[in-house]
Amino acid sequence: MRSTGKILCTLGKNKLRLVNEGERGSYILKPVPSVGRKPGQMPYNEHLTMQIARQAYGIETAENALIFFSDGQPAYITKRFDVSPDGSKLAQEDFASLAGRTPQTHGEHYKYLGNYLELFELMQRTVPAYTLEAPKLLQVLMFNYLFPTETPI
Repeated sequence: MRSTGKILCTLGKNKLRLVNEGERGSYILKPVPSVGRKPGQMPYNEHLTMQIARQAYGIETAENALIFFSDGQPAYITKRFDVSPDGSKLAQEDFASLAGRTPQTHGEHYKYLGNYLELFELMQRTVPAYTLEAPKLLQVLMFNYLFPTETPI
């Protein structure tokens, strides 16, 4: 199965299924994409990178796994951290919303504006536990630099 993006799923009776309209999925399924360098390796790469982050570096990650369709094609799956067990949406803030950036005010790529220093400054102003959380952000940024998400040539 080739995909153009993420697919929302839910787990019922030990089986994954696509969500129905109006239903909130508790899992994100990412089959082999139809674009990119070495797309067949992307599910493996994403799963391996998440395992290295968690097991080798102690970075808190969402639950995740590598699964296979009946035709043997791999897919990466991760549990959403913004949905509670009862299916209700948990409030989550991202750095764009903390910075007051929206597509209307800052254009289509509003989430990718700014720099790392701004992230720490935003955290310092808005996160009461800044001194505990800032080192975690630095660790994630360093990990992302060492382990880029795109599969190398």
